[in-house]
Amino acid sequence: MFDTIAAIATPHGTGAIAIIRISGPDTLDIVRKIFRFNTRLSEIKPRYAYYGKIVDPFTNEVIDTGICLYYKQPKSYTGEDMAEICCHGGILVSSRVLEAVLMSGARVAEAGEFTKRAFLNGKLDLVQAEAVNDLINSKTDLMLSMSNSLLIGEGSEKIKKLRNELLNISAEIEVHIDYPEEDLEEENFEDIFQSLKNLYNDMKELLQNANNGIILKNGISTVIVGKPNVGKSTLLNRLLREDRAIVTDVPGTTRDIIIENLNIKGILLKVIDTAGIRESVDTVEKIGIERTVQEIEKADLILFVIDASEPLDENDLRIIDLIKSKNHLVILNKKDLDSKISIESIKKLFNEEKNIVEISALKGEGLEKLENAIYSKVKEMVKLDVKPVVMNSRQKVALERSFSAIKEALENFELYPIDVVSISIRKGIEHLDELLGLKYSDDLLENIFKNFCVGK
Repeated sequence: MFDTIAAIATPHGTGAIAIIRISGPDTLDIVRKIFRFNTRLSEIKPRYAYYGKIVDPFTNEVIDTGICLYYKQPKSYTGEDMAEICCHGGILVSSRVLEAVLMSGARVAEAGEFTKRAFLNGKLDLVQAEAVNDLINSKTDLMLSMSNSLLIGEGSEKIKKLRNELLNISAEIEVHIDYPEEDLEEENFEDIFQSLKNLYNDMKELLQNANNGIILKNGISTVIVGKPNVGKSTLLNRLLREDRAIVTDVPGTTRDIIIENLNIKGILLKVIDTAGIRESVDTVEKIGIERTVQEIEKADLILFVIDASEPLDENDLRIIDLIKSKNHLVILNKKDLDSKISIESIKKLFNEEKNIVEISALKGEGLEKLENAIYSKVKEMVKLDVKPVVMNSRQKVALERSFSAIKEALENFELYPIDVVSISIRKGIEHLDELLGLKYSDDLLENIFKNFCVGK
């Protein structure tokens, strides 16, 4: 049996209310020690809101007035007896209420311990538990939608369906292994093989969607590149609607990378402003240029900024060679000045008819058109209308390992006896168990829940 834990579940600071959350076997006793109800009660009913005074358990000094809600196990978030005390939201008052709870027999909860108990008590599987943290940390509507989908179990249901189908196949094979005198007919072998092949195809699709989910969750790595003084930093500031990067007329002002998050139509972009690419003898600037090249190699999307008021030079051509094989948009900046570069000439260099946008970063012209172009480009790169079943590297690795085991089973089907195929299928089931949290280690749980906030 677990002990009783408590924590302030609302953000630290001054606000309208604060919530102190309690969970564990001593919850009701603690509530009775520190909460003085305004009406006489023969019992505290679950899921009723009670108004009263919150007091020091030893001196009976009134700390605050507030609302108390009690949840009787197993019908609570953690699956244990739980209570939530709502008090006024001052830093001191919420701390004093928590102190009273701790003096009455609880201990301070660890990061994510409430959700960890929900998982251990079977209220959530591990995919759903991780979705709780993703939901809290969502930065876009799209991420919020995907996290909610996993939290309510849509992703887990698909994984459980695969697992059940593998269990059925495994059971059919085990019957043959246990009773070899009952020979499997040829059509039984064909049915098993076809079922495995269908599972293989389903897993392959889920893995493709997993890549989408992870990219969208972490943000599309978007690098702004160009030679010095083409307006890269001005563009970043315009997109962010704030002066984040230093802008001057001096070439080479940006010498290191600047990383900011940007939300465009519900898509999270991790935008990276880089040092301008040119031949330089300055040691610091050369290091910045080297980092720019490294970021180009890692990027999901390149925003290549060209100064349209000047002819193309060898620095522009060098950048074109670096990015032409990657997802990119060409941005012809300074459209407010006399243009020395035509869109047709850029099309010839890139051998393409699209992905070219004219703007004036200085005057803010063409930014909506650019944002629409970025959104359209991302739609080409990832599927925005498919909700993934996994959204982090742990989940993806487990699914990949299960997929590899099923692939191995298919490859072994015509080469080895059926009991060898069964070993691969069992490995596939084990990896799905790890994905859902039916099989786990203490180290794994510690690593997952340490990233949660205290009180969740």
